[in-house]
Amino acid sequence: MTRWFMGLKPGVGPVLKVMKNDGDDPLTTPSTDWHKYIFDSEWAHKLGYVFDVMEISFDLTKWPKPAADGATATYYEPSGSTSVNALLVVYALRNNGSITDGMQAQIIFPENLGFAYTPLIETRRFTIAENRFDGVSNSYSPVNVRSSGAYESGYVGGRLTGVTWFRDDARVSMSSVITLNRRNYSLFGYSINEFNNFATTLSPHALGGGGDRFRQLHSVFELPIDNVPLPSYAGTPVEGQKVLRIAPDAVKMAYPGHDVAEGDHDAFIFSSERVPAKVIGAGQITINSGASADIPTKMPVTFGTYVDFIVKRTSEAQFYHPPFLPSGTSRTNRIQLNYVPVIGENRITVNNIGDQNFNMRYVVYADDNSAPTTGGSKVFHKSNDGSVDYIQLKTPGSSDSAPGLNEIILDSRLPAIPIVAEGWLAAADFGTTDDAFLGAKKAVIAVDNPNGDFLPFPKMIARWSDGSNRSVFNRTHRIFGSVNNAFLYNNKPAGCSINCKIFDDALHVYQSSGQPWRIELEDATLGDPYTASPQNGPSLVGIRYYVLAIPLSL
Repeated sequence: MTRWFMGLKPGVGPVLKVMKNDGDDPLTTPSTDWHKYIFDSEWAHKLGYVFDVMEISFDLTKWPKPAADGATATYYEPSGSTSVNALLVVYALRNNGSITDGMQAQIIFPENLGFAYTPLIETRRFTIAENRFDGVSNSYSPVNVRSSGAYESGYVGGRLTGVTWFRDDARVSMSSVITLNRRNYSLFGYSINEFNNFATTLSPHALGGGGDRFRQLHSVFELPIDNVPLPSYAGTPVEGQKVLRIAPDAVKMAYPGHDVAEGDHDAFIFSSERVPAKVIGAGQITINSGASADIPTKMPVTFGTYVDFIVKRTSEAQFYHPPFLPSGTSRTNRIQLNYVPVIGENRITVNNIGDQNFNMRYVVYADDNSAPTTGGSKVFHKSNDGSVDYIQLKTPGSSDSAPGLNEIILDSRLPAIPIVAEGWLAAADFGTTDDAFLGAKKAVIAVDNPNGDFLPFPKMIARWSDGSNRSVFNRTHRIFGSVNNAFLYNNKPAGCSINCKIFDDALHVYQSSGQPWRIELEDATLGDPYTASPQNGPSLVGIRYYVLAIPLSL
């Protein structure tokens, strides 16, 4: 079993450390040996906690559409809240002249989650009819793409489905999709504009009679998305402060300089009153084109299971994120996947429905919004799961034999994910590129991983001059097709493109701010030359980044 230590560390004070191997000494192993820890309270201010995994789904019972044609009903959640303090607002629309008859647009307000900053939120879309989540995809479009009366240059692009973006509006909003350019984009039967505040639009039928219905999972990371410091709640220890409490009515560990008697949740590394999602799977797998593979998990999968991933073709040496096509623009280079959580079992099935064999680096976060379990008498619990011994801290009163994921505070089988690098890359920090196909400018982020002891996993948010924040690794890397033989931007990235090349000990980040976001063509003529009109978008202000240290396997 793993080694669990609670006690005093000379020169530091009270600590709680869970080691992966019994042979590692918790008092002498440096906190920067991240790969040796399941949990380390000394590094708790830099953990990639998932605060919550939230589901949003179409619900006409809870939020009925209005009786009048063309009308909209507005609902605020939780019940009794207003436009000032709501966590969620739902617009229910009725249109009897439409195929759909009714739709719902739902907006999450991250600033009302209780943080002193706007947190990173990411999204995955679940198709009910096909019982699967959408995954990564990239695409190829021919040179003639019609756009508002003009023709547009073709492109090859890659993105992850489920994109988070934020606006500096009166309300900060969250969206489940970002367009390939600054045009309207049809989303689940409702045409929204890239800069609308509509977040997730769900309808009982897709326009055109497709009939798909969707749910959304939103994963809320306790990470600021802007150029603000990662909060550190640790203070100066005072003699007599009680740091750890394990009692029948509460389980809490305070940061240095705080006491378990305090009432502010920010004073605690963990608490039975605020339980984060668990990491139940991590690692890397290979899946051939047309094949499927199972990701093993340490705990049974719930619907609140959120799979975070990056992919690359097996023929590539490094991961590029978002995935793109460095060898050309052929349709046969398509990357596409979906995944199916096998509810109640210890696995998630990933399906490679694209044309390329790929490697997938993944982290599986899981939450459980089911009713609390009962009947338990322990909060500090030791047992065996049939394979290994384990130790748990869990919420008071929860089942001793089968607590829910939302009742497990700390488990010796389930690691916390450390942040090994974080910061802000201003636009001015980017220098000369070494690959114009990846981006016009480049910056390097060092990662302390000389022996390849963990898998680097980046999280990044870009801030643009129009005030928006967009999750760069859930958006598009867009390469313009050949417009004419002399055109400046042939086979170069659009200004909205951000990409990252991932090494064991570094991230190479590329951006192309200042180049056109799209290119309109004068007419439909495919002959050469013809006139091209670059269309510019916002410029990059900077990128907020985090690098998580993912276990080689779990």
